[in-house]
Amino acid sequence: MVNIKSFIREFIQAEELQPGDKAKIRTEPYFDEEAKFKSLIAEVDYNGEHRKLNINKGNAKRISAVYGEDTKAWIQKEIYIRLPETDDEKKSRSELIIVAAQPPQDTDEKIAKLRARGVTDEQIARMKEAGVL
Repeated sequence: MVNIKSFIREFIQAEELQPGDKAKIRTEPYFDEEAKFKSLIAEVDYNGEHRKLNINKGNAKRISAVYGEDTKAWIQKEIYIRLPETDDEKKSRSELIIVAAQPPQDTDEKIAKLRARGVTDEQIARMKEAGVL
C-alpha cells in the first residue's frame, strides 16, 4: 500500500509556497516516464528539507535561459519558486508553480543589470521569449 501523505509530501506543493521561496537543485533533473504529462523531476533542497519539484516545459525554458540547456549544469544552482501572479500566468493550469533561475524584479532594472554583466541583446531577447523577463 502506498502512503499517499508521504508521497504528496515528497513534492513541493503550491499551497506551501511563500514569497521569495528558493530551492537548490541537488541532482540532475530526470523525466518521469510514467507521468500523464511529461515533466522533469528535480530533487531539491527546500526550506531545509530534501524534496522533489515537477518542472514543466515553461519552467524548464525559464531555467535553461539562465543556466543553459544541459541539465547537469543546473546541479547546485538556486531557483526561485512562486505562485502565478499575472493573468497570463494564471491562464495555464500547468503553471501552478512558477520556477525561475532569478528572483522577480523590475524588468528594466533586470535588463540593465544583465547588460552590465555583458549579456547581449540576442540573449535578452531569448530570455524574454522564454518568459524569464
